[in-house]
This record gives sequence, C-alpha cells and structure tokens, in this order.
Amino acid sequence: MSGSSLSHSTHLPPINTGPNVQKLYKHEDESPAHQIFRQAPGHKSKHAQVILPQTVNPDEETIPGIQHPGSTGVIYCSDRAQAHGFNYASSHEWSNLGQGAPEVGPIPDAPDRPLKVEYNFDALEYAPTTGVKGLREAVAHLYNTTYRRGRASQYTYENVCIVPGGRAGLSRVAAVIGDVYCSYQVPDYTAYDQMLSAFKRLVPVPTALEPEHHYNLDIGQVKKDIRTQGLSVIVASNPRNPTGQVIRGEALEELVAISRESTVTLILDEFYSWYIYHEDGKDIGRSISSAEYIEDVNRDSVIIVDGLTKNWRLPGWRICWVVGPKNLITALSQSGSFLDGGANHP
Repeated sequence: MSGSSLSHSTHLPPINTGPNVQKLYKHEDESPAHQIFRQAPGHKSKHAQVILPQTVNPDEETIPGIQHPGSTGVIYCSDRAQAHGFNYASSHEWSNLGQGAPEVGPIPDAPDRPLKVEYNFDALEYAPTTGVKGLREAVAHLYNTTYRRGRASQYTYENVCIVPGGRAGLSRVAAVIGDVYCSYQVPDYTAYDQMLSAFKRLVPVPTALEPEHHYNLDIGQVKKDIRTQGLSVIVASNPRNPTGQVIRGEALEELVAISRESTVTLILDEFYSWYIYHEDGKDIGRSISSAEYIEDVNRDSVIIVDGLTKNWRLPGWRICWVVGPKNLITALSQSGSFLDGGANHP
C-alpha cells in the first residue's frame, strides 16, 4: 500500500492510531517521522520547492550530474527498518504496515507456494521482452475463463506482456504514452506521481478526490475532465490504493465504456483485484476486473496491470503482466528493450 510504517514489536511502544494522533499531528512539519524522511537525500517537499527553488546540496550530491530522485515512502521506510535489524526471516517480530506484502503464513485450503522451479538449459538465456509464450498463454487463459466466458472476443498470448514487477509494467506503459495529458487521482498509489513525472513527453494531471465522497472516483467528473482538459490517458488503481474503495458493477462498466465513447486510454492497476471484502457470502472468492466489461480486446483501449505479487503471494518473483490490445503489446516490447530488457526466463 502507499502509506508506509514499519515498527518492531519488541523495541518500540504500541502505535496509537486513535483520534489523539490526528489531533497531535495536523501537518507533516509537526511529525518527527516526516522530518527524518525529509532529511534524506531526494525527499525534500515538492511544495517547498515551488515556493523556494531548490539548489543542489553539495553534502548530498557528490557525483557530478547526479541527483537523488527520492524513493517512495514504503521503500524508504523498509530501508530504514532493515538498517535497524528488520529481515523477512524474523518478520513476525515486526509490524509492517506499509509494504503491502501479503504474507500471513500458510492459508487453509490454499495451494502451496512453490519453493523451487525446474527449468531447462534454454531458460539460462534471455527471455523475450514480452515474456515466455507459455506464461503469456496462461495469463490469457486466466482472464478468458475468469471474466470472459461466452464472449466472442478472447485474449490470446499476443494480448499479454510479462514484465519484471508492477513498477516495471507501469514504467513500460508510461514510456509509450505520447505528448498528451495523462490524469491520475490523489490519493492513489504514490508511485504514479513519480513514475509519470519521470517521462517528460507526457503531462501528468493530478485530480484531487473529495473526502466528503469517501475518495470515490466520480465517473461523471472524469467525463467532464476529458472534455474540458483534453485528457488522453487515465491511470487509476482498482481496488483503490490506499483508500480501499472498489469500482465495480455498473460503475466499472461505465468507466470501461469511456474508452469506446472517447479517444481516451484507460490504464487500470488491478493488483488488489482479489482483495475484496464482500458483503454477500455468495460472492466470496470472486474478484474484480475491467476485463469483464471489455467488448473487443483489441479495439477497446483498456490496459490492465496485475501480477503474482498480491493474490499469489509471490512478490519476490517480480512477475507482472500487462494485458491489452495487441498493438499495445508490440509497443511495450519496444520500451522493454531499453528499460528493463525483459523478465525472468524461467
């Protein structure tokens, strides 16, 4: 998740998450943790930089031409925790409230997670930048059987690109976005802002979600923004990270339809698609995906990003897939050729 907090259960006092904390810290300037965070290279407040242009700190930047870009809060927090002794072998002694690592130990009736993979000699070579064909076929089959039974338009391996992790997947997609306005919401996954800002062709357009609406995505407002702001690409997570809101049913169908009714590409980060707390018991075990409402897998400009990290509880494998029209996959193959070179071969 995009919030980040890591504490050791035996060395630190319990964390008070009640209303007193909200009363105590109304701004990050009042928070000791934020002050430490801002002192780290690359983590100065962007708001402060707007008011006072930031100069290069010679104590931080000692390599000519190189500046710290800043890390996401969760990575910064994890690095600090490891410096204080955190490791996954003793993770049960810590409370990891930030990383979104879905580790709860063995789950009754769940399949065992593999501890080793057998592979042949060919797997020692580079994999294609779009991934191994067998895995691409498996992903296409997953989406067809889970969300597209009985549909004339079906995914094939040509609609799937395998990449080394979710951030790599989002970065490949961002690299092929042209000189257009690209919208994302606030709050949402913190990496979107930094990722989109790294690619100078596109113009990131943040849209603030309202607390009085429980940070729900207002699809009516999305349509208005497309008309008034000239948006060409919309990036969003669903289920929403970190608010936990879920776009489902008619609302998700309406959102997907935007790609057919306008010249807009919709990029949906669906990594938490199986993390649904259903109100009705009969829905337990069901997931959420925009793939259910896509009419033509090669004409609807909807891009889905997911992987093995959350539902399959294999974040260390760094396997993500991007699902979309065939013409998108060829573009992602090209951006992967200079960004990451491809995922693991096995």
